[in-house]
This record gives sequence, C-alpha cells and structure tokens, in this order.
Amino acid sequence: MISEYKDMLEKARFYKKQVIQSFIKQGYFPSDEEIQTALSDIDMRSALLDTYLSAKGSLFNTKEINFMFECIYKDLNILYTVLEDILLNEYNKLKLDVEAQVTELEQKVYNLKCRMNEEINSTTLGTTIFFKANNWESETNDDITTITLGELDLINGSEIALFANINNIEADSVYFKLESETDTMYALPYNYNNDVYTIPGKLGINRFAFNISKDLKVNGNIEISLNDLDYRNEYKILGGQNLMKVTYKDSNIVSYEPFASFDRPFSTDKECYIEFYMIDNSSITYDFNIAPNHTNFALNDGTIVSNKTITKVFIDAPSGFVCRFRLDKGEIWGSCTDGIIQNNNTLLYAGDWTLKDFQILEIVKSELTKYKISLILKSDKTIINYINNVYIKEVD
Repeated sequence: MISEYKDMLEKARFYKKQVIQSFIKQGYFPSDEEIQTALSDIDMRSALLDTYLSAKGSLFNTKEINFMFECIYKDLNILYTVLEDILLNEYNKLKLDVEAQVTELEQKVYNLKCRMNEEINSTTLGTTIFFKANNWESETNDDITTITLGELDLINGSEIALFANINNIEADSVYFKLESETDTMYALPYNYNNDVYTIPGKLGINRFAFNISKDLKVNGNIEISLNDLDYRNEYKILGGQNLMKVTYKDSNIVSYEPFASFDRPFSTDKECYIEFYMIDNSSITYDFNIAPNHTNFALNDGTIVSNKTITKVFIDAPSGFVCRFRLDKGEIWGSCTDGIIQNNNTLLYAGDWTLKDFQILEIVKSELTKYKISLILKSDKTIINYINNVYIKEVD
C-alpha cells in the first residue's frame, strides 16, 4: 500500500510513469494490477538516486552516471513540488486566518470609533459601562422588536444614563427594560429625553476624618492609614471645611478664603475663579452685586440646590465682584481630590497640602445587582439595520 506522504506520492507518480513506459517499449500496455505489482517492489521512502546506485567496483558507465544525475534532478524536482504544495497550503491557511483576523479587527475598530465619537459627545456625564455597535440579537413579535443586550452588574444607588442612536424611528418608540430578580425598570434613552435613572438601593458612604499638624512640612504625597481599602470603591478626600478656593487670573496665585457669608462677604478687585464643594444634598442661597462671567449653575432664583453627595460650584468672577452665601443645609469644603489606593491599608493624598483638615468619603461601589438589559423598539425586524450603537453610562 502506497504511503500518503507527499514526497512518496510524487515518487509513486514518477515510478508509475517509468513502469508504463517500460511495458509500452515492449509493445504492451499494462493493466492497473500489473502496474501496482511492479510498484510494490520499489522502496518509495528512498530517494530516486538511492535506487539506481552502481555496485561497488563496477566499471565506469557514462550512461548510468548520466541517469544518476537525472535521478538527482528528479529528486530535487519532487522536493520542490512537495515544498511548493506545503507552502501554498500554509499560505492559503495563513491568508484565511489573516483575513478572519482583519475582519474581526475591523469590527473592533468600528466599535472603538463609534465609542470614541460617543465618548467625545457625552464625556461629561460619566463613565461608559456598556457599549455595543453591531451583532444584534433580536426577536420580533407583532411589530415589537426586542434587542437582547445581555447582563450587567449595576451599583446599588448609582445613577445611569442610557443611550440609543437609531435612525428611521420616532423617539417615543424606543425604551430600555432592566430586569433583576426583584425589580423591573423601564427607561427612556438619555439622548432623546435627557433622563437619568437611579438604580434601586442605597449608595453606601463611609466617612473618615483626619488632620495634618500645622507644624508638619509636607514635600510629597500624604499617606493615610485606613483598614481594608477596596479597589472597587471610590475615595474622595475633602479638604478645608468652610473654605473656598480663589485663583487669580493674572498671576495664577491660589488662596483659600473663608466661605463667603451674609455677615462676611467676599469681594475681589481682580478677575478670579471661585470654587467650592457642596456636600450631602446641600442647599445654598446666594447674592451677587454683579453678574459673574460664567457659572456652572443656573442664575435664576438665587439658590443652588444639590441632590448629590458631592457637587462642585464654580464662578468666573469679574473685577469688582462681591458675593455672599447662606448655607441652608449640608457642608462646604474648599477642595475635593481623588484618593489613590497604594495598598489595602494605605490611601495617598496628592492634593493641596496647605490645607490641614480633611474628610474622606468612601463611596461604596462593591454592592452590585445583576440586571438583564433589553432595548425595546416599536418597529419590525428591519429596524436593526438602522441601529448605530447603544451604550450606558454611570453618571458621576
């Protein structure tokens, strides 16, 4: 039986041709059985040259030597044919693999491009926790198409904004469904209604106070010892209670001033930026002698109301500006810095070390609930061709 190795198959073809030519020279065309019988006596594993080596001590035979060179040529030709076949197969296999990889990379690039564009447009909202731009898994019943987006672990008490960029459909025909073991929520896309949704549960907050001695000289980061730090949680370090940060535009000099009150207003004869942080759902009444250049809150009824744990207040103040505030509830701090976890028991503070009193807020993000998320579209199944992307952001 002839082996299936490529070089042996090539040799079998060569010998078969030689056997047939030998029979034809004798005036006879052999049958398949006669050909196989003649081939069975030939060693297909050896090179052609090995089969025709002259006996030791025999006389020099030019014809035989020439035939041996021909065998060498045939051996090399067979090797070349085998290598060419192997290389072509490997090339085609590699080509198919590369094409598959390129297709997958193109899909990833498309996803990343879409995600980048959406991040640029909505980066101020928070962190993207889910993004999808193709391969939609859908089911349609009675002109209602349901897109299954999968499962997502959401932080209890956190706020999320859901986005659906879809063409050829009315805004009121698009909504999300979020199902957990205990709750079911329906949510409208933020990009249609500017609505954010709060996940059931409470966002846990742990508080730790610490102070720096007035005599301590700090030349780098401050290490704060805390037990059992959790990398999943967020650590905010508030500094300078009842202070506000003032940055003068002409010199970039920063100073921390007492929080302006109705009894002790703050005034400036230079253009400056004023900022402070409202803590614990604070409410403030304000009064300005002239309009600021810019603020990050609406100038309407003389109040600033926050329904968040931490809210930054920013004022771009012109020269001659005077302001005063009344804190109705909550706390005021001059700075807010992200704490850096160095290890399980050490938190680094890299903010302004001229401040001496601090409070650490550990915002617990490790309490999660798993939700099955679907996108519901009041349309037939062809709508999936008009879906650009879907994503969810955790609102900061």
